[in-house]
Amino acid sequence: SRRARAWLIIVPVLGASAAAGTFWAGSDAPTEVKRSDALEGRPSRERTLVNRPFRCRGRVDLDLVRVTMRTAKNDAIVLEENCTGRIGRVEVETWTADGIKVQNAGRVARDVVIESGYVKCHAFAEGAHQDGVQVMGGRGLTFRGLRIDCLGNANLFMAEGGSHASTPTDVVCEACVLGPNSSQTFFLADSVRSGARKTTICTGRSRAIRVDPGAEAIVEAGNKVLPHDNPSCADVTGVGSAG
Repeated sequence: SRRARAWLIIVPVLGASAAAGTFWAGSDAPTEVKRSDALEGRPSRERTLVNRPFRCRGRVDLDLVRVTMRTAKNDAIVLEENCTGRIGRVEVETWTADGIKVQNAGRVARDVVIESGYVKCHAFAEGAHQDGVQVMGGRGLTFRGLRIDCLGNANLFMAEGGSHASTPTDVVCEACVLGPNSSQTFFLADSVRSGARKTTICTGRSRAIRVDPGAEAIVEAGNKVLPHDNPSCADVTGVGSAG
């Protein structure tokens, strides 16, 4: 589209239940407690999971969510119905599927801020459509200072999907760094007032940016596109070099 082509020109210049294998975060979730905090009767503000996804369903206020997916073919962090609040930092390493998935059913995630962290994909499972962050719906979502380096479709993919309960609206990656190893680094489709701001976009295997006609009122200020082999793209997450 004319809008998409204009952006492509401008951007380079602008320089849970444990039995089910899941931890549910939210108002109706069981509380996981660290030993040190248990003595003071306070819930832990950190979650560390291995081969189990972290699912947000309800209000969340956490300092750290760390998920490692070595063998389980699941998305590592999933923002589901009624998810709202803040996560200070995420640390995701996966060998299977998506790093962060925003679902699109029922009362979708809204007013969520992830304040820092990284998503690193070392490999992906056979048949997986891997994205670093896939946003299918939701409203008022901010990914701030996130460093993403994945291998499949895109590092950051925003497009209405799922049950079509909502269109991604006011969803922004702010001051992020998107690595060079996915097919297209940033893929923006059906969405409203969404995109990236002050973000570094390393050119992927096929291209840096793909914008489909369904993207309306794109957020695009202050982004910078780098060549695929730029030294700054070699290890954007700090947990493994490119390639």
